[in-house]
Amino acid sequence: MSRSENSPSDSSAFDALVAATVRPLTGNAEQRLSAIAVLSENANPDHPAAAETIARWDKVDAKKRPFPWSATLYVIAFGALITAVLWQRDEIRFAAEFHDVSFFDPPDAILPEGLNLQQKLLLGDPKLGGLENAEDLYFSDPENPAYFAEYAIHYSNHFSKMPPGFLETAARIDPENSFFLYLAAGRMDYDAIKLEQRTGPAPKPRIVNGVRLSPPPHERDYKINDPATYARSLKLIEKASQLPVFRTYGNTMIEARMRCFPEAQSIMQRTHAALFFYSQTSGVISIRKVSDTLSARAQELSRAGDKEGFLKLVDMRHKLISRLVGNRDSNLINELVNMVVAAGTSEYFHYAADRLGMVELAGKFGEENRLFREMADRRRIRSSDEFEWVTERAALLSGLTLPMIMRQSETPPPITLADLSPQRYADHAFGMRLGLTAVALSLLIFALPVFLFRYVFPASLRKPPPA
Repeated sequence: MSRSENSPSDSSAFDALVAATVRPLTGNAEQRLSAIAVLSENANPDHPAAAETIARWDKVDAKKRPFPWSATLYVIAFGALITAVLWQRDEIRFAAEFHDVSFFDPPDAILPEGLNLQQKLLLGDPKLGGLENAEDLYFSDPENPAYFAEYAIHYSNHFSKMPPGFLETAARIDPENSFFLYLAAGRMDYDAIKLEQRTGPAPKPRIVNGVRLSPPPHERDYKINDPATYARSLKLIEKASQLPVFRTYGNTMIEARMRCFPEAQSIMQRTHAALFFYSQTSGVISIRKVSDTLSARAQELSRAGDKEGFLKLVDMRHKLISRLVGNRDSNLINELVNMVVAAGTSEYFHYAADRLGMVELAGKFGEENRLFREMADRRRIRSSDEFEWVTERAALLSGLTLPMIMRQSETPPPITLADLSPQRYADHAFGMRLGLTAVALSLLIFALPVFLFRYVFPASLRKPPPA
């Protein structure tokens, strides 16, 4: 007998039946309403055993429900997985930092803790750009030539010109340093002169031991796009050659920043310091353009037949090369720039001396340029097996530096597998921890929907549709 067939006198018995039956579903309104609807259509309170059934149901419902062990185990597992992921957050951050450095982007948030104000200014704010950090550091001590040099380099790289009052400031705080004048001259000549493209058929490349080498040297013409800027640059180079000192302050700044990092107690601390210094740039690159100015002037003087002016220019070149080679703030990038400056000027000074009939100078510069070209050829011809095995077996960080050093060095440093092993072991440990973190994170991601489906989603969503 359905609910619709019951008389009004039976309503109290029926309500008691429904209330007792749906009481366990009090926490789930959807299931409770569904159960009431089913009972309303199908329950029979006049059944002889109805009262006994209701009493038995009340007795069962009054018992203490069993402890939800399965749900508790899920919660414990979630907590363990989340703890494992958070515990390895340094490894996750390191992986992101290494990716940034590999693509020459500045890494973020790798600075040590407990820095004072001056140390924070030295290392900079990872959220700011290089120019903003260099500007803050410089204005904290405007009379510091090292800070001024770094600020000027970042400013010129950002705006393609030197900061306002650059020469006046340099003359005031570091009057005997020629670096600032060379830096200004190199920045001026970025657009003032241009090396023309080759005319006629392209020379055939040289093939030695199956390696494609640069074609034989061939003189090209320099075009002066801005004679006034070109003349100012020459005057700066001449004035710089008369100053007694050449300091770029690169290593000075590196040493000051190294003191901000505590002595490493773990591979992660050592890695953070290494990543920071790998992201630093060199300020000597702008001086590369000075070689074009000198070469263009040598070509100009030789075509004008001005031997006296050319000899004066030779002295200016000699002083520049001597200062670049003797720079105590040098590094690998600086050495590569030095080689480009020396090799490029030796070629065009050879053409100029030969055109002027200065046989001795022409022979000197020709021999110098020949040695530079042979050195470049040897680096190209050298078997790649000498350093490719290092690339394959080196650790994450040493793999960024050792192959480059071996390619650029005339006599690469001897490297053995024993030299690479300590960092490789550290990489293996890091990889294992990062892998376990990835597994824990994956389990967390996949276990969450299982838990929700089992304990949170309504039962109607878990049941298959009726056939």
